[in-house]
Amino acid sequence: MLDFRRLHVLHTVAEAGSMTKAAEILAFTPSAVSQQISALERQAGTPLVVRLRRGIQLTEAGRLLADHTSALLDRLDTAQRELDDLVHLRAGRLRMATFPTASARLLPEAIATFRRTHPDVELTLRSHPSARSLELLRSGSIDLAVVFTYAFADVIDLHDLHTVPLVRDAMHIVLPADHRLAGAPTVDVADLRGESWIQNHDPLCSRMLTHICGLAGFTPRVVFDSDDFTTVSRLVEAGLGMAVVPDMATDQMTSGVVLKPLQQQFSRQIYAVTAEKANPATLGMLGILTRTHRAPRARREPVAVSG
Repeated sequence: MLDFRRLHVLHTVAEAGSMTKAAEILAFTPSAVSQQISALERQAGTPLVVRLRRGIQLTEAGRLLADHTSALLDRLDTAQRELDDLVHLRAGRLRMATFPTASARLLPEAIATFRRTHPDVELTLRSHPSARSLELLRSGSIDLAVVFTYAFADVIDLHDLHTVPLVRDAMHIVLPADHRLAGAPTVDVADLRGESWIQNHDPLCSRMLTHICGLAGFTPRVVFDSDDFTTVSRLVEAGLGMAVVPDMATDQMTSGVVLKPLQQQFSRQIYAVTAEKANPATLGMLGILTRTHRAPRARREPVAVSG
């Protein structure tokens, strides 16, 4: 393969019209320029320059290589400008994925802040279960995922990714307004043995409900599931079952239900997750999420919950 540095010397000689002028431009000696041209001619297997009394003249092969080198230098200049735009967030893209409640509660403010600062970056957001978001992140289909997990089990794998803990999202029991425990300050899940349950059909949320009830000594009898929290609330309001919802979904509850803290506190941890090597736009959004939503380090809550 032809040496690009020597091609650059040839291009400079062609532009300058002489070895001496090219040497001044390149901060070389005329002898060094001549040696570079001679070495390139050996690589090319043909003369590239005819040395005249005053200056030089390119051969047909020399003109061909000089023209191609000029095009390559233009492409490199373009690449440098585009790289500068990317690094300084004047261009590029940011592809994100998260779960529905984070789309509604965590991301809008962060996205608005990002757009005000970096309006030329193309930004997209998709809604997926946390496990699917991580699959997309590992495959390179997205750049940043906001996911959640629970302390009771290794329900999602984060070992090869860069994770930033954002907030802990506490769980609440949702009861009909006329339920016998509606006036209690807190609710012990064991007191709801025998009740019907409405669950979110996200796999992690289903495991969470089974886990909480299991620690209280029973298996929940699930009669409905929905990924829409307003629907969950309406079903509870109609007296069709109980539900457990995160704090971030409480604004979707209807007026005919009451929300009660669990006696045995339980929450999910929300993370912002990226690949170990993230692009500038991803790092910019990660910084915004961290400043906006990162909570102070808290004591890890117990995995076990007494019944």
